[in-house]
Amino acid sequence: MRFDSAKAFPYPVLRPYSDDFTQSAIQSTCDFICTAEGVTLSVHVALSSDEIREAISRDQAQFVVLVSCRATYFRSVTSFSESTVELTINPADIGGEVSVDVYVVATTTFDFESPEINNEFNSARFTYRAGELLAQAEPGMFYFDRELFKPLTSVFDLVKNDSLVGADWRIALDGNHVEISLSAEMKEVIDSARNSKAHKAVLLNSLYYAAVLHVIEKVKSSSEEFKNRKWWEILTKQIHNNGLDIESLESYEIANILLRMPLSLLEKHVFEGA
Repeated sequence: MRFDSAKAFPYPVLRPYSDDFTQSAIQSTCDFICTAEGVTLSVHVALSSDEIREAISRDQAQFVVLVSCRATYFRSVTSFSESTVELTINPADIGGEVSVDVYVVATTTFDFESPEINNEFNSARFTYRAGELLAQAEPGMFYFDRELFKPLTSVFDLVKNDSLVGADWRIALDGNHVEISLSAEMKEVIDSARNSKAHKAVLLNSLYYAAVLHVIEKVKSSSEEFKNRKWWEILTKQIHNNGLDIESLESYEIANILLRMPLSLLEKHVFEGA
């Protein structure tokens, strides 16, 4: 069922922008983690109605999460009773816009009573039948393409620049990928070192981290000249899919999340046993 704040139900439904319940609220948060192997979706539901939570604990109702993708006709429905559920999605099943809807649905016919039900219903007691909604969270919208299943560093290309010397390097943003120019000798050193997990961890926390900070700053400044570039699209979609507020978070905070806390790789592959 599509979220429609103007839709009227013959019984109270806890929803955003509705006063069917006078005090309580429901909110869902989603966290997508994309890898080459697949997509993991973690859904957490914050529900403040004691009466609805009691109905769930008595198996009279349950949480339901609906994941749907119009472009691929993918549709997945999962029921759960705890506040958090984790799902695994095949990357081939989604592309473009993906919607995540969270509900609380009656699993049987039962009588429900709450002092928070709006007086306009003229009753604080209702009978819900199996399949009827008790609550509905505002849906989350996310965006995916093939590039989103790769690490963020995949939009960066390392290229040789014969005009550079030693450890000097430059960034160019004019192409669909971010181009990091290196001196011939540094490019050779990095290419030979990238097969080592320890060396990759160092690169991620130095060269790539600095480059990611730079492009995040460009996105923060809303530079019109780069908005049609592929790297801009990938970066902004990853920021959106991670639920990050680019206005309130510092660039380094966003970089840490998008690069999956790169210091942890140093701890695991470089510092461990040192």
